[in-house]
Amino acid sequence: MRRSEAATVPFWLWPTILSLDAPTIAIVWLALFAATFRVRPGWPVLTALGLWVWLIYVADRILDSLSEPPPSDEVPRHRFYRYHRRSVLICAFAVAVIAAIISFGWIQPAIRRDAIGLAILVGIYFAVTHLARPKGDRFWPKELLVAVLFAAGVCLPVWSLLGPQRLSLIVSFIFLVAVFWINTLAIECWESAPDRVSRRHLRSGISRALALRLAPAGVGVTILAILAGALGKFGALPGAAPIYFAIAFSAHFLTILEMNGGRLSGPARRVLADAALLTPVLFLWSAR
Repeated sequence: MRRSEAATVPFWLWPTILSLDAPTIAIVWLALFAATFRVRPGWPVLTALGLWVWLIYVADRILDSLSEPPPSDEVPRHRFYRYHRRSVLICAFAVAVIAAIISFGWIQPAIRRDAIGLAILVGIYFAVTHLARPKGDRFWPKELLVAVLFAAGVCLPVWSLLGPQRLSLIVSFIFLVAVFWINTLAIECWESAPDRVSRRHLRSGISRALALRLAPAGVGVTILAILAGALGKFGALPGAAPIYFAIAFSAHFLTILEMNGGRLSGPARRVLADAALLTPVLFLWSAR
């Protein structure tokens, strides 16, 4: 993104271009999970999570920007990383040093041990996605894997600190993966497969199946999350109501964007899709 282009970018799009949306989403969901399950990961964990998520997203976008030539309809965030790759790499190196110091200096050993295993899975994802994926797109549902890894990063500190009660986290985790998957696949569809015909050509079978039914899937997750929240309210389901209700609100918002988003510009729809995942801020008070 050249300076002349940057000057025309609306201010509300910059958090997405600078990859600040994903860390913010990760932090607010971790805060809700921690408050709901009564664990205290502390500021080092919240800070480290935000920094590592930012680094992962920046690395992914830089690797995407290495493809040549750029597509004619390249989205602003990819164009930004293509033209500012060196500056971003310098910044990323500094952030990585800070994240490493916090992770090895202040984070609880149990969380650090589990995080190493997750980091290995993220490394495998990167290797396959950017090296081997073109040959196996049909069997590589990128958006689902992103949702699973992102949800795992959010839940990992709580999982590590819960001890014997950690199995109570599983149902909430599954719901979180579902709403994250709808979010990631919706963004991919809106940017590269906006109509039903183009969605039929998505190479991953499971991604194609969901892409053709995004709105019904959103409605389904909304209803199930509300029911889970009601059961959680009375202690009949592991987990707790605030998490389920936040997921229901997010899924409902994403469903509205899928059904009526054609009235919005592509960048606005993209920003609102991430805003839909900020619902934990509405329920933090009830989880305390």
